Amino acid sequence: MEAGAATTPRAPASLESFPNEIILHILYFLPPEDNLLCFQLLSKHLNDLSNKPLLWRHHCSDSFKYWNPDHEFQRKLEGPVSDHDWKRLFIVRKQRNARIAHLFDGILATKLGRLRKFEQVCHMGYDAKDFLLDQCHIDDSVEDVLARR
Repeated sequence: MEAGAATTPRAPASLESFPNEIILHILYFLPPEDNLLCFQLLSKHLNDLSNKPLLWRHHCSDSFKYWNPDHEFQRKLEGPVSDHDWKRLFIVRKQRNARIAHLFDGILATKLGRLRKFEQVCHMGYDAKDFLLDQCHIDDSVEDVLARR
């Protein structure tokens, strides 16, 4: 290239210009919470890509190891992907984890109603196991680390 030669300015690359396969591959590495809160809201095209059942099935199986039998998760995994609303199932599990976290914080905060809160956590069965195991392996820098373990 000669010195002083003018270069034509390029338009900034847009995510929309990427092939669908590349965007879908990126979505597998994007945290599902970021997909729900931001990515799928960027455009109709990205919304369509970010709501693929196969992607949400992956997020369900990757984000949660233990499933309460009432979900029939193993049966759903073995069936056709399009037979189930995987995104809805993921959201249900995230909501249950939020509820468990709220109950768990209440258990740690006060003795009042502690048994009732324990009972509510127990009724969530295996859906609570992932959250409770995370609490067992919580970082030592957390203020109430011993109570959580």
